[in-house]
Amino acid sequence: MAKFTSSDLIRIIQIDGSEIFYYVKTNQGLVIQNKKDDFDRHFSELLSPNLDVEYLKSVNKFKIKELLGEKYSYDFINVTFDYETRINNKGERIYKKEKNCKCFDQSTIREYLYLNGFDLNDIHYMRYKRSSGAARSGHCLFVKESLLKTLEKWSNTKLNPKDFVNNLVSFEAYKALSLSSLEDTVVLNPYNILFVKDYESTLNDENVAHVYVDENNRLQAEEKKCDIKNNIWDGEGLLDISIFREKGLSKKGMVLLRNRFFKCCAFNTNLQKWFKENGITSVEQLNGYTLAKNIKDIRLVVTESSLKYFKMVSTGFSLETINQWCDAVSDENHKSIFGIVKTDKPTRFFNGEMVETTYQLLNTLPLNQQSKINSLVALNLDYINKIREIKDTPEYARYYFKGETDPYDDFLDEYQTNIDDSEDISDSVLEETNYTYKKIVCNMLLDINRDIIKTSMFRYLIYDETISSLAMKLYNGRVLIHGTTTTLFGNPYELLLNIVNKFDGKSHYLNKDEICCSFFNDGDMVVGSRSPHVTMGNVLYAKNRRNPDIEKWFNLSKEIVIVDAINNNIQHRLNGADYDSDTMILTDDKFIVEAGKKVFKNFLVPYADLRHVDNKLMDLDKDQNINVVKNLSKIDDKIANNKVGTIINYSQLLNSYYWNLDKKDCKKPEIYLNIAKLAILAGAEIDSAKRSFDFTTEDELNEMKEYLISLDLVSKDKKTPAKQPLFFYKVGGDDNVKSGEIDTFMKKNNDKYFKTTMDMLWKKTYESKLTGSKITDPITFSELTEGEIDKNKRDGRHYDIADNIIKCLDEIYVTVGASYKKKSDIDSYEIDKRNFKRQIDNAVHKFRNYLDDLEMMRLVIIRLDKKRMKDDKEKERGRFSNLFLLLFYILLKYHGKKARDFFLQLFNSNDPVYTLKSIAYSKELKYSLFDRFGYKIDKSVYDDFIDAIFA
Repeated sequence: MAKFTSSDLIRIIQIDGSEIFYYVKTNQGLVIQNKKDDFDRHFSELLSPNLDVEYLKSVNKFKIKELLGEKYSYDFINVTFDYETRINNKGERIYKKEKNCKCFDQSTIREYLYLNGFDLNDIHYMRYKRSSGAARSGHCLFVKESLLKTLEKWSNTKLNPKDFVNNLVSFEAYKALSLSSLEDTVVLNPYNILFVKDYESTLNDENVAHVYVDENNRLQAEEKKCDIKNNIWDGEGLLDISIFREKGLSKKGMVLLRNRFFKCCAFNTNLQKWFKENGITSVEQLNGYTLAKNIKDIRLVVTESSLKYFKMVSTGFSLETINQWCDAVSDENHKSIFGIVKTDKPTRFFNGEMVETTYQLLNTLPLNQQSKINSLVALNLDYINKIREIKDTPEYARYYFKGETDPYDDFLDEYQTNIDDSEDISDSVLEETNYTYKKIVCNMLLDINRDIIKTSMFRYLIYDETISSLAMKLYNGRVLIHGTTTTLFGNPYELLLNIVNKFDGKSHYLNKDEICCSFFNDGDMVVGSRSPHVTMGNVLYAKNRRNPDIEKWFNLSKEIVIVDAINNNIQHRLNGADYDSDTMILTDDKFIVEAGKKVFKNFLVPYADLRHVDNKLMDLDKDQNINVVKNLSKIDDKIANNKVGTIINYSQLLNSYYWNLDKKDCKKPEIYLNIAKLAILAGAEIDSAKRSFDFTTEDELNEMKEYLISLDLVSKDKKTPAKQPLFFYKVGGDDNVKSGEIDTFMKKNNDKYFKTTMDMLWKKTYESKLTGSKITDPITFSELTEGEIDKNKRDGRHYDIADNIIKCLDEIYVTVGASYKKKSDIDSYEIDKRNFKRQIDNAVHKFRNYLDDLEMMRLVIIRLDKKRMKDDKEKERGRFSNLFLLLFYILLKYHGKKARDFFLQLFNSNDPVYTLKSIAYSKELKYSLFDRFGYKIDKSVYDDFIDAIFA
């Protein structure tokens, strides 16, 4: 099957339950239909390629329609539960509280719709399922009732949901694994998989911050020596390199696989070669279960925890269970489609050589001296200064516009900072959109004429947008450092030994506090951080050990890190990490490493000693079927109202408070033990979509809030403001300080900062005044245009055409501006992209008779310049800069690969701005960003830009 692209995303209706419920209660028919020339506003959700959809397609039961070059379907509806419904005596829906109105809250609405479904366009819809990520957002997927039985039979894989009434949380989470967004698929024979039992290794007498539940079902924390058990291969598998080659993925180190009740991160392994070298000629010699008859057929090895089916049946880890699952997910030819959710990839910064920190990592490191912060951000300030001085160093500005940063990726980073949501989000490449077209146009223009940098458009872009954007990254704790994002691979050599009965329970290549990652040199000291990163005890400090034997058996990229959970308490240090594609930032930045070493030695690892409990059904209805649905509604309500954000905020306040204390006060154990409780609470709250615990998050947070009030970190009432670190007013959740207000805020509060890393970073960023010197006497695009306008084209009709083009540009600009303000979820980016593309395509079609007319385009440019100079206000300069950008983008889209030739005729050609090329990274060179990376001006690649866009 072909690799999926954004064109495979299907528009479906997204509607809030409150809107549906109003129509139900007032006995009105709910009708949502697309117009002939546009989508209804409710078609704002995108259904990603997933195994459920692929199954419906295979049995010809998925109905897809097309409109405006896009696919859409009524088969699924995404229902949100964000609002309550208020109905007055007149039967009208109202949005403010009034007397004598009936109010139905989200819980009531959810329960009703889960039980009864709803009608839309005279078609009945019923609840289907939701992924873990959707559950945390409060969303649920509904499906046409006519499709429900077909899907449920396929989805449940011969399991009866009634058998799991006391474990609905897990069942619903595992049932939804097939909904994960896919990049690709691979056909495998499940009967030829080797299933290996999980292995628990025990670390004896490990000194930890022990977090447990007392007899009153409340969390307690203490310093204690505990025996730590680690499932050392949790969620991982070994996939033979031949499969990677077949899929064209031989350079990838892993693929994240999904199937029904199956999730596994499969790493690129020379599996068949291992069998040969160890004399394995028959399946009987292997340790584990398989239905394969020939050793040559075994291309995939997975561990017990990868197949959730084992947890759902009484026969557990057995050949009988495996046979039952294989029968359920395979066709008559013993083939099954496995989804590929994502693969490993380098970061987008400096050819994958750099990575951005998170504010959580920085604020758990002792970098609270200004000199340390100055050194840490030196690279970033060097980068910004090179871009700022565009008159002297335009190559660096062009390097930035080549796409080292991307708003979409920034959004994903923020989205996943606190939640490792690898099940639901696939890697994707952002195409030309309303978020990237500016960089595309700037690159093209710099390819034509060096004087472009002197225009007011570039003045606006560089000084108001780019510099502001890069400064805001620093305020948000995103500092560029040398390093990468890696996927965790646990004890792989030991897993190879285990499948051929040679594993002795010991670690063979890694010792205590060692990792193995080919991104770094042998012997390098590195620091690691995984999301959610809560406190100091989550910081990893380790030595990198390269080993030729490891590289002999595993074909790993630089973005894979091998870790050892036999000698190391790494899974708890990384806040509940496992190996089903969990990722970790790794860096050898000397300032981060120095700070990481200190906290690694001095802070205990938070250790979760928690009990998972069955979510026993509440007695809500005598009818068992109804009772299950009502309980499921209660469960989803609880998950949707998760408190992860509050927990992280509380932990950051306490981390900051700790660093701000005098040294003698830092020795008080209760401060850090309370932070450790929050670290464990964060992990438990994230896991609430998959399992239940015997304590109540609300009770723990209420108690923690009282503790924070006692420290004056949280206000007891609105009259008395709390004493909080400065950075918290921006990233602490309430967003009291908007991006444009930071300078004003800092002027008032610059003397009130905490001695914590993030506040030091704010102080340095503010004092650096990242605005730069303005371009004086900017030139206009009219001055850069080549040739004169024919007198015949200076009549009223041609002016009207030019003004109509400008009006169209303005309409697109308004839409783009509105989309910037939303940014509410990942799908909104894709919807915005599609709407933007449609507007651009419409403009190209509408004005196609004029877009290759040089004189007409010169007239548009002149008219735009005159309007700009007439309305010469600061806010309007940005608007007109964007109108020029949109005009040039429309021309680029119309002319395609010949765009460069057209622009060379439109503008004077005057020495293009070349780009930069990285020669080699070197630690030995002085601590300057571009010096360390050996960047040189590269004249060989600049004119390939247009071809690359339309490749």
